[in-house]
Amino acid sequence: MGPLGELLAVSERRALEFFATGLKDVCEPDVDREELVYNASVLAHYALVSTESTAGWPAPATLATVFGSDRFKDRRVNELDPYSRYYAVNVAKLPNLDQRKAIAAALDRAQLRTIAGGEYSGDLADGVVKPNLPSAYAPSGMWDSLLGQKIPDNGDPAYAKTLIQQSGEPMKTIQFDYPQTPTNDRAAAAVVSSLGKAGIKVKPNPIEAGQFYGIVFDPDKAGDLIAAGWGPDWPNASTVIPPLFTPAGGFDLSQVDDKAFNQKVNDALANTDLAAQSEQWKALNKEAMSQVWVIPTRFGREQRLSGSKVKSASGDNGQIYIWSPYGSWPYGDMYVEK
Repeated sequence: MGPLGELLAVSERRALEFFATGLKDVCEPDVDREELVYNASVLAHYALVSTESTAGWPAPATLATVFGSDRFKDRRVNELDPYSRYYAVNVAKLPNLDQRKAIAAALDRAQLRTIAGGEYSGDLADGVVKPNLPSAYAPSGMWDSLLGQKIPDNGDPAYAKTLIQQSGEPMKTIQFDYPQTPTNDRAAAAVVSSLGKAGIKVKPNPIEAGQFYGIVFDPDKAGDLIAAGWGPDWPNASTVIPPLFTPAGGFDLSQVDDKAFNQKVNDALANTDLAAQSEQWKALNKEAMSQVWVIPTRFGREQRLSGSKVKSASGDNGQIYIWSPYGSWPYGDMYVEK
């Protein structure tokens, strides 16, 4: 077996040692040790991911080293990616608003973020429009007031029980659909646990990733709660609100078809005053959250480390950055110092 073959089914430590040794052999003698270890950990991480049948490996362990000191401050990037993560709430199967609010109030969003990778995985979300789409973003108030009172990041099962009582109906067992990975299995267990504290029973439904959307887009097969994520096709919330919350949008996992809301969306799409249109998107994002058509969990983040001579023309002092609406390097703005 060759040396690359030895990477199959090995531990993270052995993979890290493999790449650290290889990089040391080809680097200059005075290479910064922390930079070498960081690059080796990234290579080890993706080598292991590439030999796994499923995703879900944690982020490289050295992120704290790179982002916790000033050594790499001119080269490191820790910014919002394009994607909002959320759980779609199937209104066809959960038509009672108070019960939808109860599920949202009980959910331990802080634990879900920890499972996803902690602070580097993203910021706790309050909607589907992200702050890096600034023209259309405004705090929705989802966790401050829209559910009836302020909800802590780890959920409020006692208040969720109150909402269930207000609903006037018994709470059904919730089917939670998600694409199966080791990380998503842990998240599903957290959903079961946190909703269980409010007396809400959850039936996890792990689905093979390649079959996931074929199932959850089938109204007869889709569950009550569906793990999902979305990013804009271009920097305008016209590629966020209509797709997620109207039948014509194409990604309406919540099966929303509200005539009044649809008309407001059409009015916004027809508005050629972008400033006024942005205000419409803000209001529509807030309305969707007030109806709990989705439960926002995380505004995703991305970390990168550029080469020591890679700069950007428009960044402060050449500081490199991620072109956040698309989650890519700003290729047209980059240059290499001599």
